[in-house]
Amino acid sequence: LCEDILDRLARIPGLSVSSRGDSWSLPDNASSDVVRKRLRVAYFLEGSVRVIGDKLRVVVQLIESGTGFHVFSRSFETELTDHMDVQREITDLAVANLRVALPEDSSTQIEMTEAEPDIDAYVLYRRGKAVLDKPTTAASLGQAIELFQDALDIDPDYSAAHAGICRAKVVHFQETRESDAIEAAENACRSALNSNPNLGVVYTALGRLQLTIGKDLQAASGAYQRALDINPQDVEALRGMAFVLQREERFGEAEGFLKKAIELQPGNWYSIDALGALYFYEGRFADAAHAYRQVVFLEANNWQAHGNLGSVLMMTGDFQAAADSLNTSLNIERDAIFLSNLGIIYYYLGEFDRAVEIHLQASELTPKSAAVWLNLADALRFSSQPVEADAAYRKALELTIAESAVAPGSPEVLYLQAWATAATGDLEQARNLIERSLSIAPGDPYVLYFDGLIKNRRGDKLAAINALRRAVDRGYPAVMLTADPLLVELRSERGFGTIVSDADN
Repeated sequence: LCEDILDRLARIPGLSVSSRGDSWSLPDNASSDVVRKRLRVAYFLEGSVRVIGDKLRVVVQLIESGTGFHVFSRSFETELTDHMDVQREITDLAVANLRVALPEDSSTQIEMTEAEPDIDAYVLYRRGKAVLDKPTTAASLGQAIELFQDALDIDPDYSAAHAGICRAKVVHFQETRESDAIEAAENACRSALNSNPNLGVVYTALGRLQLTIGKDLQAASGAYQRALDINPQDVEALRGMAFVLQREERFGEAEGFLKKAIELQPGNWYSIDALGALYFYEGRFADAAHAYRQVVFLEANNWQAHGNLGSVLMMTGDFQAAADSLNTSLNIERDAIFLSNLGIIYYYLGEFDRAVEIHLQASELTPKSAAVWLNLADALRFSSQPVEADAAYRKALELTIAESAVAPGSPEVLYLQAWATAATGDLEQARNLIERSLSIAPGDPYVLYFDGLIKNRRGDKLAAINALRRAVDRGYPAVMLTADPLLVELRSERGFGTIVSDADN
């Protein structure tokens, strides 16, 4: 069994494996420091084999020689029928777990070879991860989850595959707003932690989950930091820490983490896209557009980058260029959010019936997205069928209530719920909700914008103008305020005009 594992490990490109003779020369129960000195290795595998009745029980442990601490520990139990089949199965599982546990640096980077078997759990895990590392759709998310599940069918305790399911389910919630996806993500992350609490991929998945539900920002930060403690060059953890810092409005630090991630992996489009998102949030729209154009340069068919570029161009008021980029994205992949953004462009251009038509298409793609329904409701309000707006606002309110049950700390969910509540007539509850959103993200320009909308709805024009001024100061584009149909009655107010003129200066 040990010879088989040594042979498999020795065939992995980039992994230096101590010789059989040196390994066999170790004394029984050799300590970590003895192993390190004799074999000159950073990690070593040890374990035990026991026969219990007609079952074979094998324990395999990966130890860091410098500290003596476990990186992972796994036990396998199987029927003792065909010795060679059992030996092959244990070897496959040990190597599959080892691949994910080792840090991804230059000395231990492990790549697949054509000689590796298709059924290896690691192969399936890597295929699922490769799917998630591309712009995701409902179909591709299903494919990734199926691949991770296939890996778990081989090894039910494969921690990385559980973490992959957790990550995929979080993305599924972000795109569809289906609340049961969060419960599935929580279960998968729990299984990943129970299987192996020493893998970076487990903590990056957990961090993304915590960041999405928004209950405890410190928990998200702690998860990403744990991943970085395991591997300081974990690019996904660096991006995650940047998202946390962005939420805390520590923009300079967030930018530093993202630039480090890009330096480590210059061709990783996700990190460049995340930098664009940070600039977008800060109101640095020219910088955001530059970042998204870099992604398009790297991957010409990356529909997410085209869509993001269109979205940021919309915020600059260049509606024609924005529509062109969004249409390019939609011609590659029909995504509900980018479709809804295209509808927003026609809404700002005053083509309300066309905006309604597009928002209806988006709502058919993601029927549980409160944001899409709110966009539809706003467009209906000014369209040729304004009586339909109330039903759309009530639908949006229903959806935000459902979202807030699974993501109670999300400022976005709260401000969407606040606006839907105000539009349906409960102005006092709307005020309470927007204040909760402000308490979580007091400098968020979109929270401040909706605060201005709600104050204007309540008839307090001065307070509304002050809120909108703060929104512009924090990065919300003044050009969007001047085109906003919801703010028509404020345009004649002197204070409103100074917001725009001050922004131009």
